[in-house]
Amino acid sequence: MDSENRNVSTKSIFSGPRIDIVLEVFRQASIEVKLINDGPWKRCLHDVSLGYVDFAMGAYFDEERAKVFDFSDHYNTLTPSVFFLASKKLNITKVEDLEKLHGCGISGYSYSHYKIQPEKLDWTPDYGSVYRKLISGRCDFLLEELESVVDGENTKQFLHNPLIQHIPANWASAPSSYIITQKNGKSSAALKDFNRSLKIVIKSGRAAKLWKEGMGDLVYIP
Repeated sequence: MDSENRNVSTKSIFSGPRIDIVLEVFRQASIEVKLINDGPWKRCLHDVSLGYVDFAMGAYFDEERAKVFDFSDHYNTLTPSVFFLASKKLNITKVEDLEKLHGCGISGYSYSHYKIQPEKLDWTPDYGSVYRKLISGRCDFLLEELESVVDGENTKQFLHNPLIQHIPANWASAPSSYIITQKNGKSSAALKDFNRSLKIVIKSGRAAKLWKEGMGDLVYIP
């Protein structure tokens, strides 16, 4: 087992069930890690791609990323959703319903599972920017997974503000979360230990227990 201390960058998540599951897997694999939050997700991806940071958690798979990163097995699957102002209630059943609207996205995030073209989104650096645009009416919608909003320190305002509502994006493919590292980099071999320990943590029920402690009735899907 690899016991070298490694850095794991996150999407501004330092507590909560998703990170608890990942840390439990690393512990099971006897891999010591130190959590860091080095700014925007796009910068995080850049630092991991160059090997400055060993791993990033919470990454979604897409073909372009697979050219740059090695991926672990996925550790949870999420619910695609659309967030919008309650005063401008949206009836969205397919991606084409979004095309006449002004949507916001966060730079560096992958939205391919929503089947929306990147040029259709107004890119912002973080959740705070999206929130301000949404509240002020400068953005009609945000595409984001429900579990990410529930579990994120910087996203709770999207749920706690009665001015904002959300609905499932039923046309979208449910994305899964992965650990990523520099492709063929110094930490790639550790993914084998991570994957082996992940199977143990899931099969034992430990992952589901950690999830329920933070997510309540939201069902854990590996």
